[in-house]
Amino acid sequence: MKYLSILGKTRKLLLPVLSLLAVFALGSCELTSKDGDWDPMKWEKNSYPRVKEESRNFIRIPAEGGEFVLRCRNYDLWLLSAIVGEHCDHGDVHSVRYYDEEHTSHLETPWCEVTVKGHELHVTVSPNHDGLERYLTVELESGDVFDNIYFRQDSKASTDQ
Repeated sequence: MKYLSILGKTRKLLLPVLSLLAVFALGSCELTSKDGDWDPMKWEKNSYPRVKEESRNFIRIPAEGGEFVLRCRNYDLWLLSAIVGEHCDHGDVHSVRYYDEEHTSHLETPWCEVTVKGHELHVTVSPNHDGLERYLTVELESGDVFDNIYFRQDSKASTDQ
């Protein structure tokens, strides 16, 4: 009789113990991807001319300006974080950062306009006649993924030489 009493108590404990082990076993599984381990933004190939300076690849913009369209292949919901416009004046870099927390799909500087339309990034740049090269950095984000696209615009004076 003592044996049946012990068996009954064991059955009552067995279910909670097995449940607890199942919770620990499922909770201790390792994830295949860690938080923040996202693929970088991938852009479609384009035929825009490139210029390499130091460690950056710039899309070269002619002094006449123009519109450039880039397409992201692997993210469809992304935002403009900021655009940074720079120009060099005898070695001094003058930089202005433009951002707007409410409007993350369209930003402007006095000489360019950047707009996100679906998978496309549209960059429109006005002519450059001030004799100085201009640089533009477009900062993008999609969740925990960040990317920068760099542009360099020739000046009318530098292309006439």
